[in-house]
Amino acid sequence: MPVRFEEFFWSSENPQDYRPGVTTLNEKMFQGVVECEEIISFLNARIALEEQYATKLTDLASTKLSPNGFARDEGASLRMTFDSIRGECASLGVSHRQLAGNIAEMVLKPLQRFVDDHRKKLRTGRDDVESGLKQHERQLIELDRSYSAYKGKCQQADQAEETALDRPLSLTLDADGALKPAMLGPILFGSFPEMDEFLTGMQSQIPSKDVPSLFGMYKNSVSGEGIVDWLCAARPESCEDERAGEAVGQAMLSQGYIKPIRRISVFRAESGQMFQWKKSENEAAEAAHKRARKEAENSDMNYKDTVRRTENSRMLMEQNLFSHMSLMQQAEIERINTVKASFMSLAVTISNIIPHTQAMCDRMMVYLETLRPEYDIQVLAEQYQTGPFAPKPLLYRNFYHGSFLDQVFGVSLDEQCRIPKRKVPQFICKCLSSVEKGMADHDAAELRSWWVAPLQLAAVHPLRHDVNQGEKITLRQLRRYELSTVIGALRLYLMELPECLCTYDLYYPIKTLYMSKTEEGDQMARIRSLKDLLATIPPINYTTINVLLQHLHGMCEDLDYEDTYMSELAHVLGPLFLRTKAYTKLTLHDRHPQRMIRDLI
Repeated sequence: MPVRFEEFFWSSENPQDYRPGVTTLNEKMFQGVVECEEIISFLNARIALEEQYATKLTDLASTKLSPNGFARDEGASLRMTFDSIRGECASLGVSHRQLAGNIAEMVLKPLQRFVDDHRKKLRTGRDDVESGLKQHERQLIELDRSYSAYKGKCQQADQAEETALDRPLSLTLDADGALKPAMLGPILFGSFPEMDEFLTGMQSQIPSKDVPSLFGMYKNSVSGEGIVDWLCAARPESCEDERAGEAVGQAMLSQGYIKPIRRISVFRAESGQMFQWKKSENEAAEAAHKRARKEAENSDMNYKDTVRRTENSRMLMEQNLFSHMSLMQQAEIERINTVKASFMSLAVTISNIIPHTQAMCDRMMVYLETLRPEYDIQVLAEQYQTGPFAPKPLLYRNFYHGSFLDQVFGVSLDEQCRIPKRKVPQFICKCLSSVEKGMADHDAAELRSWWVAPLQLAAVHPLRHDVNQGEKITLRQLRRYELSTVIGALRLYLMELPECLCTYDLYYPIKTLYMSKTEEGDQMARIRSLKDLLATIPPINYTTINVLLQHLHGMCEDLDYEDTYMSELAHVLGPLFLRTKAYTKLTLHDRHPQRMIRDLI
């Protein structure tokens, strides 16, 4: 199965940190630029040597004969032979000068143009990805701040509500739980709520007005005279005269139900004394807890919106990284092919001038034939890989009920099957039902190909967004998408689970099982041991694996165990069923998850 950079350059420690993989890949890409510059320096040096050699040969051919030697014997056959040899040096010099020109025109200049374009392409891709990473990192910081603010507001609202519930009891009930009487000057009330009702009626019935001052306008102000007049009219039995009314007004001032707009300490029944109403302690507590709950609800909306925006940013970031890695792979293939073509041109150019170097050129051509870009890509990916593609969604975590009611992707199997109680997550059941109902319209080979096809995030993410709302998933929703997209979404769902289906705990026991050498007759014993290990995982995981394997077994029932497709399917599905919690240089090359899948199917 061909190697794809999108499967190798991700973070093995923190799936939300894309920098390690991208940085490693970009460093390798720019290493390729340095390699091309080394080749260009080599070609320039080779051209200089050829030109120097041509000059030396030409100078050697024009060297004057010694008057005491061949110059004295122009007709001798030896002299003519020597002159021919000298002439051949000049001809050879011209040929080497042509060789230098041919190397410059046919090898050096095309390679230089490619390197310049290649460098610009790499810089543009690196800068675009860097810009996207910085924006995504800023959104992650904003998300952390939003969650902290949301959590704090919820705690404040809960505390305010508890305070609001406790305070009225402490004010209105005595130690025995009976209503306490309330006094307001000479007026006796049966309880504090009765007094609050009396004050509310007073506030609504006494005429008020706005009073200007140096500090602004005092709204809804009442006079001491107006308060006493109302008291004498409303409670004549308690406020027989102005003095008794002033006593009630003084009590209202002392207990904080009214406040003067000017600094005074004694209440008078005067039109010039103006007062403003103050809220009662119960009303203030009630307003405080309602305001706190409103702030918590607003913070919740802001946090949820931030989660959705950051999650959309994450998915877009991964789409862009998929595109970037694919472009880098194509660029690296193009670079290796271009260098290969340059070396071929160099070999052909040299072989055209020096016949006796033909053997060397043939050897060079043999070497070039062994240069395979696909192999270099595989070596690069395997030696410098930082981790497979293992996306970790940003979940909205409700302060009260967690994550499972608001989304599907990234939520553990246990949470998804808790309410309502299910044995297999709803999304897996619906996807498999959709695929099985659509099998009749497609060829079996075509269906199989979709399980091993490269994951198309741009097509899968819209379906993911459609079903990832915490609502009931229906077959009607899935029928709006191609079956290939439904299968891709199921694979992405398994990738984004917080823990693989077989659980992290079985990674090394199963690895040990497959490391032991097993004779052909003992293969069934190994499968029995594998079943025993799988029996230890949680029931939801076991049932989910069983449902998936039944579907896959039906799809591959007519295939041989050694069929090439089985290897490709195991390569794709192995890490979805079994992967380690943290990838290392050793685990990156493990193949027992793939062997396990082939045995199970």
